[in-house]
Amino acid sequence: MRGAPAKNPRAYWARAAAGVAAAAILGSTIFASHQALVRQRQLCRSAGQKLAGVWDDEAKRRIEQAFLSTKQSYARTAWQTVERSLDAYAQEWIRSRTEACEATYVRAEQTHVAFDLRALCLEQRLNEAKALTEMFARPDAQVVQSAINATQGLPSLQPCSEA
Repeated sequence: MRGAPAKNPRAYWARAAAGVAAAAILGSTIFASHQALVRQRQLCRSAGQKLAGVWDDEAKRRIEQAFLSTKQSYARTAWQTVERSLDAYAQEWIRSRTEACEATYVRAEQTHVAFDLRALCLEQRLNEAKALTEMFARPDAQVVQSAINATQGLPSLQPCSEA
């Protein structure tokens, strides 16, 4: 008769307990692996936090006020162009930093050394953007006049993907 305990009930229960234990271990391993992957993805999603103080709402507010306080006729247009350019640069920076992190810590496609090189390159680009936004935050007509060219002169992030 199928499903009936073997002639030795002790052996039957021992096999059943072993099966339950194996299933529990497998389930725990799968759960732990999933949790580790979720934590790694969350770690990689924090790139935007590195822009705090460089290009966030507060920085935008300060720079807009600085531009407009110069009372130059082109200040608003310059501000809007700079804002769009730096928004795009910041989004690309976040995407590049997240991609570098996930390539190492989520997909294991690159070494930690490669990640470190890419992260260093991106950090250098972020420092250049920070220097620019700090300069923009000081009201100066000449800075406003050259702001669009200065923003367009930020170094490309592409080389950081090739590190």
